[in-house]
Amino acid sequence: MQSINKMNNLFFRKYLIQTIAILILGFTFNSCSDEDDEIPPCEMEQVFSISEASVPDTGKVNESISMIITYYKPNPCYSFKDLDMQFDENELTLKVLGSNDCEKVCSQNVVKENFSYGFLPGKAGEYTLRFYISEDDYLIKTITITE
Repeated sequence: MQSINKMNNLFFRKYLIQTIAILILGFTFNSCSDEDDEIPPCEMEQVFSISEASVPDTGKVNESISMIITYYKPNPCYSFKDLDMQFDENELTLKVLGSNDCEKVCSQNVVKENFSYGFLPGKAGEYTLRFYISEDDYLIKTITITE
């Protein structure tokens, strides 16, 4: 009877050691996967609120219309990333996109910036320019384009 208990005990130990070894190997190989090597950059994207847009009242077809767009960044760590433009017939919607390196420490003061943008109308008519302020609010400007 003792020899059977010793055999069962030996079998149990051997089984336990094999199971632990398999688990350790599994965790080791899993922790070396390529997925863990690429840590995504700490970056937050945001649409900036446009506060002003200096747009002329009139312009000519195929002549660049220069606009000065003023927007607010939440703090100095944000930077201009891109301008999102959507055209629909004679309506142009503009959004200023920015990003923030969230690993930087920044003061929480709002920063006002502006940039120049050129708009090239392809046909005569009245154009509506919509500048993003917030999700439901836009600064609306109109410009009449002649031949």
